[in-house]
Amino acid sequence: MTVAELLLVADGAGVLASACRALPHETSGAGLEAWAARVFGEGVWLLHDGGLWAGRGCGPLRFERRAGGAVPGGTGPAGAAAPPLPGERSWQRAGWRDGVTAWAQGVLGAPVTRCAWVHASDVGAVVVLDGPAGRAFLKVGEDAREVVAARWVARHFPHGSADLLGTDTARGLLLTRDAGTALLGSADLNDWRRAVRRMADLHTLPLDGGGAEGLPVQAFAALPGRLEGLLREDVLLGWGMTDAQVQRALAARPAVLDAHARVTAACPRAAPCHGDLHANNVLVPPARTPGDARLFDWSEAHVGQPLMDVGWFLAFVMLPFRADLPVRAAYPDLAERLWDGYRDAAGLDTALPWRDVALLSLYARAAAYDARYRAWSGTVPGFRPLYAPYALRTAAHFAPA
Repeated sequence: MTVAELLLVADGAGVLASACRALPHETSGAGLEAWAARVFGEGVWLLHDGGLWAGRGCGPLRFERRAGGAVPGGTGPAGAAAPPLPGERSWQRAGWRDGVTAWAQGVLGAPVTRCAWVHASDVGAVVVLDGPAGRAFLKVGEDAREVVAARWVARHFPHGSADLLGTDTARGLLLTRDAGTALLGSADLNDWRRAVRRMADLHTLPLDGGGAEGLPVQAFAALPGRLEGLLREDVLLGWGMTDAQVQRALAARPAVLDAHARVTAACPRAAPCHGDLHANNVLVPPARTPGDARLFDWSEAHVGQPLMDVGWFLAFVMLPFRADLPVRAAYPDLAERLWDGYRDAAGLDTALPWRDVALLSLYARAAAYDARYRAWSGTVPGFRPLYAPYALRTAAHFAPA
């Protein structure tokens, strides 16, 4: 049993009440708020989960009392300043929820009757907003990178993305309309085909002057050099990989470099890329409802090699632990069908096996995440997002035997 400290703070970081209680089994935002409500009374909002999102030891969990919330209970002292939270993000501060809710109401022109966490970490956060104007999602990130990308997408690819309702560059906020359910839950092959066609639509958008204003460029020709900086034993061990995982990652290097050369030959042009295109970032309408696939989550959008989007999309659904997905059970050759569908839609004439593209895409992701997060710091001491080693471990499923 883990005992955690709860702090109820006010705007300005003063402690209204505190307590120590055993952590609940349900540690989602909603679960922690329900737990805190039993201590402090109804009407609390989670600010920081003490590092639970990172899987680390539990520091103080911080909550704030919502407007109209109950008079706080608790057993600990009140009135003291809350302990500092080094690296605190804007969405982890008291008053953030009320501020962004007011902003969203102004954008929607209607009241928000429900505001709840979808997920939150030091990297970013998403809340769902319900009200007379329908359901919308508000996202905030560490910087304005996704805001800039989402605006570009709204201008050039509006039919292929969730409707963008509003943005605030200074606060890194973007508000989008609910656009359906995640593709991963669909057993309808036509939904998956629509997704790869939508991907091809994105990749065949024209680029003015060879670029897209506001989108960063990931030079595919530079990938082998970036991999040289990543594929070293000291770097990989520093990411927490085991000796066996390190050796597997290094052993695949010749196959990865060979795939890079063949992908370059097959698809030499740069294109607008989503950057994190998997089946949970594609939305489809409910069954028997008109509509098409829409992409969302543009935090990794860039100009680069479009086949890296395709490779990650296929790798994600073809991981061994997803073998029981209804769509895979119904279509054992799902990856081949989707790869063929993409090539047809994009006008790509190549005999490249999809597994080679998947392998390379995962090493490209590892290199990108290593560059971003190797020196990153947040509110949990000693923790970095482990996307780079995850990508390399995942790549082992697609490496030559």
